[in-house]
Amino acid sequence: MAAATLHSFNAFLTERLTAAAVDIYGFVEKTVVEYQEEVYRTQQENQRLQRLLDLVYKPEIRLHRTGKPHENGLSELLNRVAYKATTKVTRSYFSVLKNNKS
Repeated sequence: MAAATLHSFNAFLTERLTAAAVDIYGFVEKTVVEYQEEVYRTQQENQRLQRLLDLVYKPEIRLHRTGKPHENGLSELLNRVAYKATTKVTRSYFSVLKNNKS
């Protein structure tokens, strides 16, 4: 009789431990999926912010030339115009950020 009781207790304990293990595994699996989704969203947000930074620090300025450059004078002028445009874009961006903080 003691052997039968021990056997039924062993079966009950095995069943409960298996159920607990399945519950724990399900919880861990759900948590891992949530973390993976959060990592993906964070990567997307980082890419978006990187594009914004690139717009500020590396603006793309396209100048359409209508004639041939006259020696180095035109190249120097174009460089100054590009620098001024970059400075203006940067100042505008930081003024927007400053206004949004207020």
